[in-house]
Amino acid sequence: MQTVSRLTIDLGAIVQNWQALHALAPNAEIGAVVKADAYGHGANRVGPALVNAGCKSFFTATLEEAVSLRAAVGDDPEIIILHGVTKETADEAKALRLRPIVNTLHQLRDWRFGGLVETGPAILHFDTGMNRLGLRPEDVPAVKQMLDDRPVGIVMSHLACADEPDHPLNIEQKALFDAIAAEWPAAICSLVNSAGMALPGYAYDLCRPGIALYGGGVDLPLNGGKLKSTLRFEAPILSVFMAKQGASTGYGASRRFGRHHRLATVAAGYADGLPRALSNSGFAYIGEDRCKIVGRVSMDLVTLDVTDLTCPIAPGMMAEFIGPRANVEQQALEAGTLGYELMTGLGARAERIWNE
Repeated sequence: MQTVSRLTIDLGAIVQNWQALHALAPNAEIGAVVKADAYGHGANRVGPALVNAGCKSFFTATLEEAVSLRAAVGDDPEIIILHGVTKETADEAKALRLRPIVNTLHQLRDWRFGGLVETGPAILHFDTGMNRLGLRPEDVPAVKQMLDDRPVGIVMSHLACADEPDHPLNIEQKALFDAIAAEWPAAICSLVNSAGMALPGYAYDLCRPGIALYGGGVDLPLNGGKLKSTLRFEAPILSVFMAKQGASTGYGASRRFGRHHRLATVAAGYADGLPRALSNSGFAYIGEDRCKIVGRVSMDLVTLDVTDLTCPIAPGMMAEFIGPRANVEQQALEAGTLGYELMTGLGARAERIWNE
C-alpha cells in the first residue's frame, strides 16, 4: 500500500494549454514562464516538452534556474532571467547564452560594462505602475545615454491588475508602456502575463504566460473551452474509523462532532504543500465524491469527513486535493490564497510521475 503523496504531471496538457494560448494571440510569440521549477511541475521536464511543441523563449526568475533549464532544453531556446544578473555572474550567463533582464540602472551598468552585451541586445524592463521592480519611466534619458546606441531587443513591463479587466490602471500602464516603447521602435514589445492575454490589444509581440500553462489563473476566452488541468496531487488513505458523537479530531480539538462521523486519515499535510489554512475548510475528492477537511492540517496528516460518501472507503485509496476534480483555484480560495501558491508549495517528498 502506498504511504506517500503522489504528484502526477500531464506534460501533454501543458503543451495543449500553450497551443491554446498561441491560438488566442496568433500574431504574438508565446513564451513560457518556468520559474519556481515550472510552478512545481518540474522545469527540466516541462521545458523539453514545450521546445518540442515549438516554444522558443523561456523565462526564469534566477540565474540558477536558467542554468538548470539550459541543461534540459539544449542550446537553441532563448532563456531570459527575470531578476537579471550581476557582473560577478556575467561569465556564466555569457557561457550559456542566458539573457538577463535589465531592471535597474545599476544592472544596466553591469550589462554595459560587465561583458553582458555579448549575451545579446538589451532587454529593458520598465515599471509602469506595479511599483515593484523595473526601471523607472523617468530613467529613459539615462538609459538611452548609457546604452550609447547599443541595440535593444525587448522592451517589457508588467501589469498590476490584469486579472481585473476593467481596472483603470490597465489603461494607464498600457499608455505609459506605449510611450516608453516608442523610444525603441525596433524592439520587441512584451506586456502581458497569463491574465493579460484576455485584454484585447495588449498582446504586442511577445506574451509571457505562466499560471495559464499549468491550468490555473483567470478564465481566458479560448476557442476550445477551458485550460486543461495539468497536475493531480493526491495522497493515500491510511485509516478509516468512526468518531463518536461529542468527539473531536486533530490538534487543538478544533472540530467537534454533534453526531457520529466516519473519518479518513490521509498521508498528507503542510509538509506536502497543504497549507494549515485549509484546516476545517479545504476539501478532497475520493472517486467522484467530494469530502471536507475536518480538524487541523498537521505536518504529515489530514482528516477527511467521509460520512456521506457513496463509494466504498478503505485504506490505500487515494484522495485528490488538486486535480481535474479538485480545482486548484477552488482549493486556493478555501485557503485564502491563489493557485500559484498551492502549486509552487507542493512538497518535495511526493512521488512524482510525468505523463507525456
